[in-house]
Amino acid sequence: MVKLINFFENTQFNLLRNEMRASAAKNFKSNIEIQFLDEESIRRLGREGIDVDFDEIKPQKDKTLGYNGQRVLIYIRDVSQYRGNFNLPRFHISYCNTLEEMRKGGRWGRYVVANRTDGDFQVRVNNGEYQSKKLDVCQCCLETLSWSDFSRHTMKSKRRNIVMEFSIAEFFNKYPKSLFSVTPTYTSDTAPVNEYTSDWHTVSANLKKMRGYQCEANGCHIKLSGTNQKYLHVHHLNGLKNDNSKSNLEVLCIRCHAEEPYHSNVKTDMNYKEFMRIFHTIDEPEQKP
Repeated sequence: MVKLINFFENTQFNLLRNEMRASAAKNFKSNIEIQFLDEESIRRLGREGIDVDFDEIKPQKDKTLGYNGQRVLIYIRDVSQYRGNFNLPRFHISYCNTLEEMRKGGRWGRYVVANRTDGDFQVRVNNGEYQSKKLDVCQCCLETLSWSDFSRHTMKSKRRNIVMEFSIAEFFNKYPKSLFSVTPTYTSDTAPVNEYTSDWHTVSANLKKMRGYQCEANGCHIKLSGTNQKYLHVHHLNGLKNDNSKSNLEVLCIRCHAEEPYHSNVKTDMNYKEFMRIFHTIDEPEQKP
């Protein structure tokens, strides 16, 4: 394990900072406390669930529900029984109007957080016995997340079908259990090949003309028209050669292009070496107003 240097006391770092006229960073302390669950707690989430106070459950920006770094479902464990029939609760997948109304009405109790995917929920009946029951998802939650285009204005039969077909596994596939995980846009099978498109020559030529055959790098703006166009390149800002959207393309002289991250190989181009010898004689850098 390598220990980082103390940047506040590092001479070279502070000399560089002074040359850049940058002020020293101040010590800071985040007021955001993030707690992570241990392995046993994560196991309980995936099985019987954990009883918590509702204040421990945190609504997320996407309106789902979080508990100590994990995305969860919530429900009330205690159910009433009358003449052998259970009054089963619904489980919630988002911070919906139902939960908000309960909060405003002060009708909070102990909730259970869980992320089990098989649809079985452990409930406690009148005599204290624990049983496993299938619960329905809250319809208000479905509308909050626009799950399968669910809406209270949809026909009752269609709404019921969406509830019956709701898959917890599918929910966690769309909204991962870990609140700190990032799902890649592509898999190894679907990732596009990072190669220039077949019309790249036309795209780049048209863009150079549209932008006046001028380098767009700050401090440069040299014009390279006519035979000097060979020193003018079109750069993909995000590194994806197949993304030819105008916002992703920048016209650069070969010298400025070579200074872009991961583009030092441009310096091996004969045109680069030639340009570095003559660029001062081609045109004076044009200053932007």
